[in-house]
Amino acid sequence: MDDAEEAVRTAGALVEQLGLAGRVDIVRARIEDTGLAAGSFDVAFMRNVLVHNGPSLNVVLRHAAALLRPGGHLLAAEPDVTGLLIPDTAPQEQDLEQRWITMMRKRGNDPALGRRLAAVLAQAGFHVDAVQERVDELAVDRSPAWTARQALLAQGLATEADIQRWESAISHRLGTTGKLTVQLPLYCVVAARP
Repeated sequence: MDDAEEAVRTAGALVEQLGLAGRVDIVRARIEDTGLAAGSFDVAFMRNVLVHNGPSLNVVLRHAAALLRPGGHLLAAEPDVTGLLIPDTAPQEQDLEQRWITMMRKRGNDPALGRRLAAVLAQAGFHVDAVQERVDELAVDRSPAWTARQALLAQGLATEADIQRWESAISHRLGTTGKLTVQLPLYCVVAARP
């Protein structure tokens, strides 16, 4: 199943649940060129987008700026995944996360992007109005990197034995102590259109 199709279905279900059908448009598009009209939005919001799009970061930001009306603002929220705190009681998931970080860097992404988000936006020509740093505490079934296990395998950064070991450790934890509580540094920036 295509992840984008699943995301569109999930968004559609949420719109229905919130009673917003007919008032919200869901558009499936590429982040670098959404096909939306230039200068037609007061606010653009992106969360966990730039951290995954390092090689096209400047193109993404130029497009976001183009979508904004004069006086429009971008709200960007990006993590510092290198600062993700996974308890020492979950060493297998720490291993999984470190391999994901290695894969992200090999792909040209910066897993610590959140830390320098304000500077990245300023360098792209945005005027930074506000910055907020916080740490989100999340209770999750699995390490956030779990969804990337097949990509790690394909990139040669994990073996089937690694995946089985991680899965066994996760299943054991879920059956004994339950959810994993992690802390993720998140940086939020409000910036005016260049």
